Amino acid sequence: MYNREGLEGLDLGYALLPELEGKGFAREAAREVIRFGFEALQERSIQAITSKTNIRSQKLLEYLGMKYQGNVVLPEESEELMLYTLSPDH
Repeated sequence: MYNREGLEGLDLGYALLPELEGKGFAREAAREVIRFGFEALQERSIQAITSKTNIRSQKLLEYLGMKYQGNVVLPEESEELMLYTLSPDH
């Protein structure tokens, strides 16, 4: 998790080498990071961002229970990104 400038609270992020994509690693790691964020860190919500063209990440975030909230542009960036959030009572 990352405290990214331009977003409130913690941001779930992940990146995989191409040969490791599609094997469930991001899903399993993200589940545990989310659990840690809510249980150990007592976060009230967790956010994630992804590009509009990254359909696999969008599907993963939705699978994890995250809800699309709209688009954001981070400080000193130009790309409009999709913002997802998740609360502990998901």
